[in-house]
Amino acid sequence: MSRVRHESVGERSPKTNDRELRFPSPQVDSDQFLKIVSWQEPVEPEQRASPLPSTSEIAGKGGNEIFIDSLFFKSIVSGTVRSWYRGLSRRTLFIALIVLVAVLFIAAIVITLVLALPSHSGNHGFTAIVFTMSTSSPPTPTPFPYPVGYVVATLSRYVALGTVTSLVPVTSAFTFKQQILAYGTDTAWLLSNSSIRDTTVTLNFGNCSSCTVLEIDEKCFSSSNHNCEPSQVIYCCSQGPDTGGICQVKGVTFEFLDEMVESRVTSNNDGLLLSTASSSDSTPCAVQSHRIKADGSTFSGPIQSCFALSSDETDQSKVGYNYLSTTTVQPDNATAADILTVVEPNGGVRLLKLTSHTTLGYVPMKITGKVMSISTTIQGDYLLVAFLQSSRFYALRYNLGSGCIAVLNNYYQSFLFSGELQNFSWAADSLLLWYVYENGANLVQFQFKWDAAC
Repeated sequence: MSRVRHESVGERSPKTNDRELRFPSPQVDSDQFLKIVSWQEPVEPEQRASPLPSTSEIAGKGGNEIFIDSLFFKSIVSGTVRSWYRGLSRRTLFIALIVLVAVLFIAAIVITLVLALPSHSGNHGFTAIVFTMSTSSPPTPTPFPYPVGYVVATLSRYVALGTVTSLVPVTSAFTFKQQILAYGTDTAWLLSNSSIRDTTVTLNFGNCSSCTVLEIDEKCFSSSNHNCEPSQVIYCCSQGPDTGGICQVKGVTFEFLDEMVESRVTSNNDGLLLSTASSSDSTPCAVQSHRIKADGSTFSGPIQSCFALSSDETDQSKVGYNYLSTTTVQPDNATAADILTVVEPNGGVRLLKLTSHTTLGYVPMKITGKVMSISTTIQGDYLLVAFLQSSRFYALRYNLGSGCIAVLNNYYQSFLFSGELQNFSWAADSLLLWYVYENGANLVQFQFKWDAAC
């Protein structure tokens, strides 16, 4: 065949104008060409159903004819694909790509859910694969071991009084009269929510380092009288050079050597209850109560031991106290103090019943540093106790009936106000702090809310 093909190619055929002779091969005539071109024409249904040529028919054709048929078929298919591709816009291709990605993503989610979620329709013969991540849980905070109290309001007020050396809430026994009494440089002021009244009074404080004016007759502040006599004033001074302290009760002088740990004006404002303590920071410790009246009569009660168990409640030895204060439930006629409040060397706070030497309650407050003052009061069925430091105070409330103790949240409340902190005191169930500031005093009142269950 190779020789015959070369002879066909080398043969010189005369040129003709006949348009049917289109191929330089004697094997392709016009009928074969029309047959090839007809492959691209639409085929009727009955033509599509025509049977394929048999193997013998294919074998009957020459090799060149089969080869040319194959080439033309491939050319037509590739051309059709290229024509279809060019007819598509880039936008259409982009949309198709997005749709494909979305379908794959949804399929991945479905597969993941099928594998991860447990089956609810019975056992289907496969085990769900659940992917979990191990994370360390945050530490559980230790609950506060006591019913709590919160500071719910803070009120401040500045009063331009001049030099102020003493300031207290006006209180008879445990009743707050909604007034503030201030003193400084021979002048006294009586403050209320709506007014400030003043009077002139000269008091002899001697060489004591600290003095507090507790009561002045209200007649001294009347509009017709701007002068007041020492016989109309109750005040106490401590840390004197010759004595432990001195109290003046409307002209009656009472001196004492020990540390003053409680002072309360009686309910009718004509007398003073005073408690003193000896050797409070070591053993033996003793407290004693005194009553001084404006008529000149005085009374001193029995000496009471400060004995108590140590913090662990098992050591029977006597312990000393860093700070202490007493509370006398009936200041008008009591013969002795009732409750002793102490700060132990480890910072814990203990409430003691002096008459029976028993512990009413113990709170490990961990008070460290200097305690400037201790203030106690009784309001209804509750004993309120507060400990003042330079930038914080500790507070608790003791239920006299049930023995339950509520403690200020986290034991203490921090504060920061303008001025030089002087002292504090309970005003009913609120706590009043006062500062020397500029040309007067800065007053700060803290209000509390305690756990009703205690």
